[in-house]
Amino acid sequence: MDASGGRAMAESKNICGAAAGTVAESQAATYSRGMENSGVGWGMRVLALGAVWVGCVNLVWRQPGAWPRTFPLAYLPEGVVLGLFVAVAAVELGGGLALLAPARMDRLLQTGAGALCAAYGVITALTLPAIVRHPLIFATWGGTGEELSRLAGAAIVIALLRRRQALAWFWIFGLCVATFAGEQLAFFARTMTLVPTWIPPSPWFWTVVTTIAFGLAAAAMLAGRRALLAARLLTVMMVSFVPLIWIPLLIAQPHTLGNWLEGAETLSIAGACWVSADYLGGQTAKRKSSAAAD
Repeated sequence: MDASGGRAMAESKNICGAAAGTVAESQAATYSRGMENSGVGWGMRVLALGAVWVGCVNLVWRQPGAWPRTFPLAYLPEGVVLGLFVAVAAVELGGGLALLAPARMDRLLQTGAGALCAAYGVITALTLPAIVRHPLIFATWGGTGEELSRLAGAAIVIALLRRRQALAWFWIFGLCVATFAGEQLAFFARTMTLVPTWIPPSPWFWTVVTTIAFGLAAAAMLAGRRALLAARLLTVMMVSFVPLIWIPLLIAQPHTLGNWLEGAETLSIAGACWVSADYLGGQTAKRKSSAAAD
């Protein structure tokens, strides 16, 4: 091969290398935008709406009786407990409103997610003494699972906004989903009463189906087998609970505080499910981009 041929081949390699680098950079930028969209997407918005709903209900009703009267609340004056209750409700409301900000306001979004982590962290911590005192009563574990799932959802939002990994929080959320299945088993009869009777074939059937669905979703998410599909299907199921169960109950019994709170918490948990699916979707896109770049 002569000198001119060698130079031509070298130039060709340089051009190919530059083109490959451009493609890789383009794919990385696409993935970055995908992460941004997943972090600032419908999952986060639904989580925010649930937080706003819960915060408004608690600030209007001001009934801290829903909190477990265990240590340290059992040793605090009623006025102090009410003050803490109102403060947490205000933080949750403020955090939810902040998460409804435009996507370009990244710092405000992170602040809102951090506020929700703080609020849900306090509420989750208040459920732990009951587990220590009554570890064999599943209701205590179920309450912790509900609050911890919302904490995990808010923590995943922060990770998405900061372009960081959130696998540990995703696994924690998967464990919480497992407690949902156990909670429905423990309160099977009550769960059946929540299923609208007009949905065929029967409340018993749908209670069994949703309990199994929670268990399978938890297993898939924790094992990493069809985890993205499981998270997405779980999101659809949780979101459907709000219009099918809680909205009709609120219309029929608008003065029952429990219906307002459980409906709002269901929406929050649905948002956490959606955020988890967003996170897995971003991870899948990253792996595909890396494979294409190679």
